Amino acid sequence: MTRAADTGIAIDESIPGERETVPSERFEVSPLSASVILAVVAAGMIAAGFATSYVAHGTQLSLTDWLRPRDVAGHLANTIVVLARSPAPVLLLALILERWLPVTPNQRDLTRGFWQEGNRRLTKALDAAGGASVTPESRGASRARSGDPIRAKALHGSAVLARSLGDYAAAHDRIEACISIARDAGDREGLALSLRELGNLAYVKGDHAAAKAAYEETLVQCRAIDDRHGIAAVLHNLGSVALGQEDYSAARHFYEESLTLERELGDRTGEAITLNGLGTSARAQGDDAAALAYHEEGLALQRELGERSGIAYSLGELGLLTANAHEFQRGRAYLAESLGILREMGDQHGIADALELAAALEFRQEQPERALMLYGASRALRERLGVEAMPSERRRVQEDLASLWDALGADGAAALFSKGRAMTLEKAFAFATESVL
Repeated sequence: MTRAADTGIAIDESIPGERETVPSERFEVSPLSASVILAVVAAGMIAAGFATSYVAHGTQLSLTDWLRPRDVAGHLANTIVVLARSPAPVLLLALILERWLPVTPNQRDLTRGFWQEGNRRLTKALDAAGGASVTPESRGASRARSGDPIRAKALHGSAVLARSLGDYAAAHDRIEACISIARDAGDREGLALSLRELGNLAYVKGDHAAAKAAYEETLVQCRAIDDRHGIAAVLHNLGSVALGQEDYSAARHFYEESLTLERELGDRTGEAITLNGLGTSARAQGDDAAALAYHEEGLALQRELGERSGIAYSLGELGLLTANAHEFQRGRAYLAESLGILREMGDQHGIADALELAAALEFRQEQPERALMLYGASRALRERLGVEAMPSERRRVQEDLASLWDALGADGAAALFSKGRAMTLEKAFAFATESVL
């Protein structure tokens, strides 16, 4: 592992994310002119039916700010998160704006999984707005300074990307800074957004109690400002926490409440993600038929939206479900596509999950040696990242490992598991790819 100097994010160079060429020449216009152009073009696309209602909501909330002469580049650091899964016409708008603005983080980076490139651009916006540090002295002195709210927007986007890239310490520091700024400013909308991300970080690390507390406070803030999109999102999050705690009745209740609201709002991205949650919950309860239906519906919607992280997740789940049904050719095809996406994105948490799924596929195809090595590689990666799978997933893995230990004997199984643990990430990834091709 190395720490990239231009991003401040730990990146494993053996599993690189995609990068794009940043235009070297830019035209410059005033913030007010760029704001008017942005608002008019975005509103025009929404009126023409090109953009999702989630984008429409984000645009509606932001039109007032866009029409003020202010640091548009800094504001776009927040907009990149609001419009994170926009369809192609909105992405085209980002390209246009990138030609005008000297510092423009681009929503393509989150939408299409270009996390490392997105982090670099957000870091530029963050540096332009005053850097990442939040000290008691600077916080008190800067309340009247416009840089703090702008810096909070960039910090939030940077925290999301740090979490996505597996740098949880950096993500935590940045989101705590956002929360501090929002509380000082009395910004309930910003506070809700940051608290939810704090919950996301705790959830990824397996701290379900901390995640639940953050999400519950987020729900209070969202209801206070009648943010129905935020309410729908955090209801989904609470469903995921309940799923992680194996409270399946509560998980289904939260997911279904979220799904109903998302469909009322026309939030198709949220709908797709919640379908994934319902599918995972159904599989954890042994209802593979319902799980398959939920994940197939979610996958179709995510392909339409181009949401790569969701596509990779659905494909992985479908790979396991079809392997459980002994449809191994379908299972391999699903997992091969999932692995390819995860590699391009640099999603190491997702890769740890995928290594376990590839191991499960090998186990079900009576390839115990390969299964043990893949389980060992996944365990090593999880320990390095400091993350765990859900309890139901851990139990499934332990059941597989117990069977493998019985089949190969304790000494032989332990040697193969250790051999997998010793693999580099690149070697483990190549080994998993061989399993699914």
